[in-house]
Order: sequence, then C-alpha cells, then structure tokens
Amino acid sequence: MMDENTDLAILKARAKQLAQERTHEEEDGESIEVTVFSVAKKLYAVELRYIEEVLPVGNITPLPGAPNYILGILNIRGRIVALNDLKPIFGLSDEAGGQPNHGVVVVDGEMELALAADELVGVTTLKQLHLIPPPPTMTPDQKLFIRGVTQNHLIVLDAAAMLASKALIVNQKE
Repeated sequence: MMDENTDLAILKARAKQLAQERTHEEEDGESIEVTVFSVAKKLYAVELRYIEEVLPVGNITPLPGAPNYILGILNIRGRIVALNDLKPIFGLSDEAGGQPNHGVVVVDGEMELALAADELVGVTTLKQLHLIPPPPTMTPDQKLFIRGVTQNHLIVLDAAAMLASKALIVNQKE
C-alpha cells in the first residue's frame, strides 16, 4: 500500500508532465472523437464537439422549393432545424429509399443543421495524423465538406465548413 508522500509525488510528477508544452510532433498526433453513422451503406463521421444531439427522426415537414439535399425540416422541442441528406451532396444512390432513422444535429455558434443518418454506428477516437485527403474522384464541392478519410474508408465530415455553407442552411430571415 502506498503512503501519502508517494501519492503526492506521483500527482506532482503527473501535473508537471501535463504542464509541459506540446511539441509539433505531438500536436500532429492529436486525437479527435467522432460519432460514426451510415448513409447509403457508407460510413461518415462528425467530430463530437460539433454534435448537439442525435435523435430519432419522426415527422419530416417538407419544405417546398428547397434544394434536393434538404429533406425537410424537423421541429426539435420548438426549434426548426433543416434535415440535410448527404446522398445528393456526395452523389450516392438512394437504393433503400424511405426516410432516414436518425438526425445528427450539428451546431457551431448560432448555426445548426441536422444530417440524415440511416444507422448510428457509435463513437470512436481517430488520430488526425491518419486522416488522408479526399480521393480525386470527388468534386471540389464535395471536398469542401470533407475533413479527411481514414484507411478504412470512414469519411470524416468538416462540420464547420458545412455550417458555414450558405447552401446547406435554411434561414427564415432570408
């Protein structure tokens, strides 16, 4: 059994190690936590810091005149949020058709939108160093919304870029 002095020495050593400045190599190896979900049998991920909530999709209210990638709007406890479909954005086929099962609500400041998801896979941690650029087969518009791709073909979306895109936001003031 450890005594109080040993415990204190261990805690001081840990505090000293945590207080040291990080080197550039360590920063490159930083990890990000992501929520993984599927759309048209492809895996996508969004960084957890942008996710406000994940909820089952109930009634989707159609939005006349909206682009094809906006499935409609959701009423989330009195807030109106656009439900965006990644299939038209990334040129995926709609084999299964039907309504998505989940909405992944992403937020950055006052901007928010929901991403339609067929299935939730879970939460995982990725090393930023292991993210590679999107494949050259993707269009420049598609690449704008991708932060990177893993060797396992998990597409990590750039939530900040999606939320900054005027095309993906339905704003009642405009």
